[in-house]
Amino acid sequence: MTFTPLPGTVEWDQGWRIVQLLSAYTAALAQGYEHGGRDFQLDLRSAGRMSIVLAELRAGIANPHGGFWIDRENNPLEMDDTEAQTFLAAAVARSLEIDQTYFSTRTAILAATTTEEVESVPIDFGD
Repeated sequence: MTFTPLPGTVEWDQGWRIVQLLSAYTAALAQGYEHGGRDFQLDLRSAGRMSIVLAELRAGIANPHGGFWIDRENNPLEMDDTEAQTFLAAAVARSLEIDQTYFSTRTAILAATTTEEVESVPIDFGD
């Protein structure tokens, strides 16, 4: 048996607020990460690759990024291991910040017990 909330209920309002949250979350990820005046993707695949290369750099593996990272325009940004580690750490931190904001906001929406509380939960990804 599934539960379908009825219009005018707090559960209905929560559902719509979560739709708004998902829209803002998607937009924040689509915005990507800006570094040195260039935009880099933060979609799941890109963020995962960034995390892997960052872990390899921190493990002492030399040049796992091939000496560059590709921006959103498909242009390489050359960087050494130290620059890559700094860049990737900041990009991964931004990706995790977006995820954490999503989960904490979703928790607040679901904890709300009135329509007013649901609507007062801010949706802000710090764009």
